[in-house]
Amino acid sequence: MKMRSEGIEPNGFTFVAVLSACIRVLELELGFQVHSSVIKMGFLDSVFVTNALMGLYGKFNGGLGLVLNLFEEMRQRDVASWNTVISSLVKEGMYEKAFEFFRSMQEIGPLKADYFTISAILSGCEGSIDLMKGKEVHAHAIRVGLEGNLSVNNALIGFYTKCGSVSDVVTLFESMPIRDVITWTEMITAYMEFGLVDLAVEVFNKMPEKNCVSYNALMAGFCRNGEGLKAVKLFIRMVEEGLELTDFSLSSVINASALLDMCMRCGRIADAEKMFNMWPSEQDSSVVCTSMLCGYARNGQPDEAISFFP
Repeated sequence: MKMRSEGIEPNGFTFVAVLSACIRVLELELGFQVHSSVIKMGFLDSVFVTNALMGLYGKFNGGLGLVLNLFEEMRQRDVASWNTVISSLVKEGMYEKAFEFFRSMQEIGPLKADYFTISAILSGCEGSIDLMKGKEVHAHAIRVGLEGNLSVNNALIGFYTKCGSVSDVVTLFESMPIRDVITWTEMITAYMEFGLVDLAVEVFNKMPEKNCVSYNALMAGFCRNGEGLKAVKLFIRMVEEGLELTDFSLSSVINASALLDMCMRCGRIADAEKMFNMWPSEQDSSVVCTSMLCGYARNGQPDEAISFFP
């Protein structure tokens, strides 16, 4: 608005910059206003501006229709155009439609799928648990020379974790020329998914660098595999080391409290007591205290149950 009041008209670069800012801060209302200005000033013919508009609408639930409309109206498209519509379809769970667009992209030419295309469509194959389609995409990645791309390989690990076997994942991991913290974290998740807790811990300990996501993956894996005590210990370690605690970290601890309750219900009182004694003091303990109280009462230990009353 300030530009126009000073007699300076926005151009395509201006619109892309403003729309990129709207995407970063998830400002849809301003995005609508910019879209209106784009139409009035005739910039919808700009591939970059329309891509930015699709990128904005693709971030919001219910925005897929706008993405598809913009895409269909484009006179020219580039790889980013196709990537945006494919990733938007995957985000909305429309996996078969996303795969149709992926195939159309290859058939129309001369555009070639890039690492973002492959990663997005692999997420769709993972979401639909479609092993054959995922292998087809993997083969395509090899044909177009993306078999060594880090992002593609990370996406493949996630895909084979959900749809393949542990040997598929290990073979891929060992063949990767480059690995990052995402790669190592995906391996932790993979081993935990296959119930190989010790191997997941081994990978965690070998990681050159770790972040809160790595810790969360290990902690969630412990909970999924009935290792609540280890999950609580890891949470305490995160607190002591001053690591960032995300909502995911806290939900994993909540899952650990559910495991404590399960131990009490199954008569595994010693395990429940270990978990309770290690419960972080700064976390709300009302739920676990109730689980302990009820568990003691259920297992014929009234004196221990009474000790939980103030």
